[in-house]
Amino acid sequence: MGEGLNQFRTTCWSTVVCAAQHGALGHDSALAKLCEDYYSPLFEFARYWLKSPEDAADLTQGFFCHFIERNVPAAAGRERGRFRTFLLACFKNYIRDEWRRSRRARQVPDEMITSLSFESDTTSRRKVEPSEVPFSGGQADRLWASSIQQRVVQRLKEEYSNRGKRTLFLKLSPLLDGKEPANTYAEMAANLGISKEALKMDVMRLRERFRNGFRGEVAETVSSPEDIDPESRYLLSLLFAP
Repeated sequence: MGEGLNQFRTTCWSTVVCAAQHGALGHDSALAKLCEDYYSPLFEFARYWLKSPEDAADLTQGFFCHFIERNVPAAAGRERGRFRTFLLACFKNYIRDEWRRSRRARQVPDEMITSLSFESDTTSRRKVEPSEVPFSGGQADRLWASSIQQRVVQRLKEEYSNRGKRTLFLKLSPLLDGKEPANTYAEMAANLGISKEALKMDVMRLRERFRNGFRGEVAETVSSPEDIDPESRYLLSLLFAP
């Protein structure tokens, strides 16, 4: 346990720091990782409001061009807290700035702008009312959590496949939420040709590896080691609510 904690202490925030340092070893890969990891949740945030997936993609891609050109990670100091919160705030600011410059006024609906706590200029646009179902912080957090989950599950799938255990992974992955299987362990074990005890051990190992992988992802973008476990528990609770 101590060794794992020390590992997280050295890797905490490392991706963000490396992405902010032009010319540093691993800068390009760190920047690419942040863009890849966070594209999906930001796209879904934009897609929630925009009718066209193409417009949502255009807006999100524009933001990541801005993200790279302006070296946004450099502004993400540890004192600002969780990177996901910082990045969503940057995305909202980008949307507001784009709206103000009227470059994307045809794409960004009034309800979206209102939800970002931006007072519309009544001299140039009509006064708008808040959306009936605003995009809440909790919804955004679920997008982050789901994005992390997908990455960790994909890595585990590849690892199990490389070891010739793809079928086992596909059978066990629905149990990552900690719930009991629809069929009994005895039935599952019989179908897999292993003992019930071996199956339970495999489930326990997979769940542990998933939690460790999830925790490792979280560790890359929180501001201190003390935030890792609370943040992991919070995001997992959004995925696996009882």
